[in-house]
Amino acid sequence: MFLIPYGIIKVFDQIDIYIQYPAVLLNLLVIFISFWRVKPSLPRTYCLNISIMSLICALFTIANDITKRTLFKHYNEDHDTIYTVTVVVLEIMLMQSTLNLYLFQATLTIFLAYVGFTKPVLYKRMAKTRAFPYAFIIAHALSWILASGSTLEYFSTQPLFEDYNRVALFIHTWTRTLLKLTIYRSSHFFHNVGAQSRWLVLRSVLVYCTPPNVFVVPGIAGSYCAAVTATLTPREERNFATTCLSVKYLADQLIMLRLFVTSLSALLAFSDYRRALFCIFMKILPGKNSLHSAAPQSADF
Repeated sequence: MFLIPYGIIKVFDQIDIYIQYPAVLLNLLVIFISFWRVKPSLPRTYCLNISIMSLICALFTIANDITKRTLFKHYNEDHDTIYTVTVVVLEIMLMQSTLNLYLFQATLTIFLAYVGFTKPVLYKRMAKTRAFPYAFIIAHALSWILASGSTLEYFSTQPLFEDYNRVALFIHTWTRTLLKLTIYRSSHFFHNVGAQSRWLVLRSVLVYCTPPNVFVVPGIAGSYCAAVTATLTPREERNFATTCLSVKYLADQLIMLRLFVTSLSALLAFSDYRRALFCIFMKILPGKNSLHSAAPQSADF
């Protein structure tokens, strides 16, 4: 039976808190570059949406930690019910909505990049009808709806539906991963010199979405385990429930790290962001102030 030692739990808790500080700086940098160094494009829209939500989530985590260690240093969770419930609701809503937004918008961005690569005429027609903003707004709405469901399920005495919700989200992630593999395969049939710029965007999107998926495996294991133990009857058969709780805990603790990697990938995967970041570094280095600012070139198609 797999159990997490208490010391390991404390280490994970500290990592989850202190990773928020570099996450704030990183997301501020992505937002700054998006507004002032990169022209409007599909990657810019995606990075901006994810970075703003990740920034809000990180700021809340930091504020909550500071509040607990100062103003509410000796508070009792059993007695301070209003404060505890408020914190739990905000924490679940912000964390789950941000993670859900990543899942939905990553899928949406890959799909749009693929359409732009294989059918540029259709892509331009969709862009003229302003379908893209509406699609991203729908992704935001779905993310908050699922986060609201997770919040209600957390306080419910019937945790069964929460497990199904988690499984659905991770099945969605696996579907997106398979879609990426399909796109890689299909790209060989559509690639030509005229489509080179569109291929660069598609490749960048795929590279950007790949690193965060490293953390999907423990999440899928935890969700599957939770769903199985929640449906087993009688309860005496749930012998590995403690193991599942440990796996689910590891999956939850990787959420913030996953979001951090997502924001970091934006600066490395997309050429516009790499050029802008290089320009900023050259300006702040001694003797490099004479360098001109890299002109923002949209990699969109």
